Amino acid sequence: MIAESTTMVGELETSLGVPTFALFTNWNGEYSVDADERAGRLLTDMIIGRLRRERTDEVALILGARGGYPAFTDTVLRTVDQMDVKLQVVVSSRVDGAVGTLAVAGDTLTLHPQAGIGAVDGGLCVVPRVPLDAELFAHCPVEPGEFARLEQGEETTLARLAYDRLLRQEQRRMAARVVASLAAEAPPVDWLLESTLGRGLTVGASELREAGVDARVAPVPLAEQLEELLAWAGQTLSMFSDPSERFELSDTVADEVEFEPATTVPAAAIISTQSVWLHELDTGSPDPHAPRLLGRWRGWDPEGETGEESTTEST
Repeated sequence: MIAESTTMVGELETSLGVPTFALFTNWNGEYSVDADERAGRLLTDMIIGRLRRERTDEVALILGARGGYPAFTDTVLRTVDQMDVKLQVVVSSRVDGAVGTLAVAGDTLTLHPQAGIGAVDGGLCVVPRVPLDAELFAHCPVEPGEFARLEQGEETTLARLAYDRLLRQEQRRMAARVVASLAAEAPPVDWLLESTLGRGLTVGASELREAGVDARVAPVPLAEQLEELLAWAGQTLSMFSDPSERFELSDTVADEVEFEPATTVPAAAIISTQSVWLHELDTGSPDPHAPRLLGRWRGWDPEGETGEESTTEST
């Protein structure tokens, strides 16, 4: 099943004519994975490794993801800029958040006919809890003196709210920089923000071109290849399915639940023609502070019997 994805990316690479990579992440409920700086390093390691073996002036990145940390987008854009290569972005579905900013930032942008760019400041798919510090308190609706009197549940909620506000602000700042570089008379970034687009609407190729983005709609052969890869991601990463219940009501004991055996669930993938990184969630490790499962990245190499597992958990 994993090997199929490298073959599909290889076929897309032939169509696009440049070294090609892909990122897919689940955005549904506790299966959600927000691409972070760790994901950015894994993706750019693939890109750098390929460029060291084979010099090229351009690389392509296929995106099927939502949300994401600004650090992810920053890592990818900084790397391709410093490696002095152009970035061709291909969007297979609706994207938003930091991933949407990455799509707009490419030198060229190709959209599947059903794809679009949603609000680039849409925040994360799932906001984790982080410790409150001086920077976060600036985004917290409670004064520091009142915070000590809060219940633990209220404290957790406010910490997540403050972090969400901070990340959305960073997403807006990054998007503003990207849009300003599109053209000499590029419009302000407002047309890409949630305050204008709302949570579910998108802009398409024609609106993107009007704003200075070199955007096009994928021709039929390319669109069909994208559909095949997206179908793989949908099946392997459960991208279009609701998360499975981890427990069910007991048939024998009232007011009790029976938990399913813990297992790992692939929920994100970074793919090249030669290797894959899978982000696997542990159904036995729910985040106590956010509606998500904890997981880690595991590498898959077609020449090796087993992948090398990353010891870094997602944040």
